[in-house]
Amino acid sequence: MRLNGYTGGMKMNELELKYGCNPNQKPSRIFMADGSELPIKVLCGKPGYINFLDAFNGWQLVRELKEATGLPAATSFKHVSPAGAAVGLPLDETMRKIYWVDDMGDLSPLACAYARARGADRMSSFGDFISLSDVCDADTARIIKREVSDGVIAPGYTKEALEILESKKNGKYNVIEIDPDYVPAPVERKQVFGVTFEQGRNNLAINRELLENIVTENKELPDNAKIDMIVSLITLKYTQSNSVCYVKDGQAIGIGAGQQSRVHCTRLAGQKADNWYLRQSPQVLNLQFVDGIKRADRDNAIDVYIGEEYMDVLEEGAWQKIFKVKPPVFTREEKRAWLDGMKGVTIGSDAFFPFGDNIERAHKSGVKYVAQPGGSVKAVHMRELKEDIRAEIILGNTYHLYLRPGTEILQAAGGLHRFNGWDRPILTDSGGFQVFSLTGTGRKITEEGVTFRSHIDGSKHLFTPENVMDIQRQIGADIVMAFDECPPGTSDYNYARHSLGLTQRWLERCVARFDETAPLYGYEQNLFPIVQGCTYRDLREKAAEHAVSLNRAGYAIGGLAVGEPAEEMYAMIEVVNRILPQDKPRYLMGVGTPENILEGIQRGVDMFDCVMPTRNGRNGMIFTTEGTINIKNQKWERDFSSIDPAALSYVDTDYSKAYLRHLIKSDEILGLQICSIHNLSFYLWLVREARKHIQEGDFVAWKTKLLPKITRRL
Repeated sequence: MRLNGYTGGMKMNELELKYGCNPNQKPSRIFMADGSELPIKVLCGKPGYINFLDAFNGWQLVRELKEATGLPAATSFKHVSPAGAAVGLPLDETMRKIYWVDDMGDLSPLACAYARARGADRMSSFGDFISLSDVCDADTARIIKREVSDGVIAPGYTKEALEILESKKNGKYNVIEIDPDYVPAPVERKQVFGVTFEQGRNNLAINRELLENIVTENKELPDNAKIDMIVSLITLKYTQSNSVCYVKDGQAIGIGAGQQSRVHCTRLAGQKADNWYLRQSPQVLNLQFVDGIKRADRDNAIDVYIGEEYMDVLEEGAWQKIFKVKPPVFTREEKRAWLDGMKGVTIGSDAFFPFGDNIERAHKSGVKYVAQPGGSVKAVHMRELKEDIRAEIILGNTYHLYLRPGTEILQAAGGLHRFNGWDRPILTDSGGFQVFSLTGTGRKITEEGVTFRSHIDGSKHLFTPENVMDIQRQIGADIVMAFDECPPGTSDYNYARHSLGLTQRWLERCVARFDETAPLYGYEQNLFPIVQGCTYRDLREKAAEHAVSLNRAGYAIGGLAVGEPAEEMYAMIEVVNRILPQDKPRYLMGVGTPENILEGIQRGVDMFDCVMPTRNGRNGMIFTTEGTINIKNQKWERDFSSIDPAALSYVDTDYSKAYLRHLIKSDEILGLQICSIHNLSFYLWLVREARKHIQEGDFVAWKTKLLPKITRRL
């Protein structure tokens, strides 16, 4: 069906637009090439080409912010780039004043999100297109009505909100409703100069998991900084290349994008961040504007007043048109003194900062936390794992092995052992965590299982308890894991209870399927149930009792280290281990630091998996028997001593700290390899020492003495 023009909320396959990028570019339309219905309804107005580019990009941004933080999100888009983005944290009195909403009473979280997104950079946001993660309420609509904007997209509108928005621009304001369950095709295409470009969608999940690896000597990363990092990185995902984003209190306060030099992006965004903070100064808050001044004129006057061209609004004949009382000059020294009070800002970059000038400029704007991508390489040979590191068991990931190289190739090789050359035990996780941690891939959870799209090519797949058991039979791991849901550590009780019920039903199906099938390669496999329940004691107890009733060879403790404080994690381990059998192995999944490992052992844990040895090593952080080292620091430049005096691995004695620093600073793969090998050796040394001291009966005393030494920063 083909419909043109105003839709009145009706779905369609094709929509005629007001015009293309420019008014002379007609005809213009959007349509679904596969013949399906458009995922949007136009409730009011007639949007144009750029409007929809802003709307669709902005919607992706706020959807991801909501998924990653759990908070309502809003973005202000302008010319296909975000001018602002924020999550719905409460506004203090100063924020309410500088965003011009101090007359509106208490605001909903979604309204707070939009006030922040629109207000942090009011100059750039003028005439924006708005995207909202949640159903638009009346509070948000009232803010939108009083600001100059082209339109809004949201997953729905309350009756009151829609009435408010329909009255804007004499009934011509663009109001778009989007289907929140819509999943785009995995491959994107566009034409430039008659040539068709094709690429896979950017489905990289930006969430708290990405922030686990803190590579600096300062390991302090409070929860508010994590939220700011997520806001920054997701915002950057929808900017032009060469982009940086300053964030404070859950809102972007300065975005710089598309400049030929990254430092110019840093400066541009930093100036916007400075302006945001200068607007909070008493000199600006006390400005007295003439009655009836337009909002845009007022914003422009503030921008000029705090800039270097301040005389444009202070000269005789000019200030009288703007201010009731002529304000004093806001001197450079006064501005610097005020800016020195800006602290705790986060900066994100869409690529690494190649030179120190970026960090130096960011620091002037109060930046304390930096998030930037880095490279990845493991580069550890099986011979090193066996002979030097002396690993006894390794882990393979069901999700990744299923997608690539695929179970057909693994089975043809005779299982994972023969495929990768490892002749010792292998454990495979179920792939559940990877499935549930994906964002923007259209995952859907039902009683049957989980439907998801591959992060590689966007292809659609279904994981059920039964086929996950079959996949792990084909992989051939010695220990296989049940398929479960891994809820966030911050889940409320009702969600956690519902999730556990589903996990337990799936577990029973896993056991039934596992028991009715046989190993494929002539040796025994063992199935471990996974105990879930978040941080709720009664749920953990129920999950542990249910798992024990199924009488398996061992048991896994899942869903920890995904957002809860360490003490709560330890408490849940104690709750579970009082129930799990002492004569069967207990496996704590995804944990953690050397301290986490030793605390877990003290509470009865036998097995761990952890990405920190290789992930931290790839970023130049190494664990030693004397303490932790950031090998990138200049203090190691002339240190020609061995990496670790304990000589845990051949790399410790073959290479010096100075040489390792040189390799890392030069981005040599060998440096990343050395760090990975050393860290793996350290972790295996740590657990071997723990086992020895358990046997000798002095584990607690040994741990108490050792921890301060190995966790200190050198």
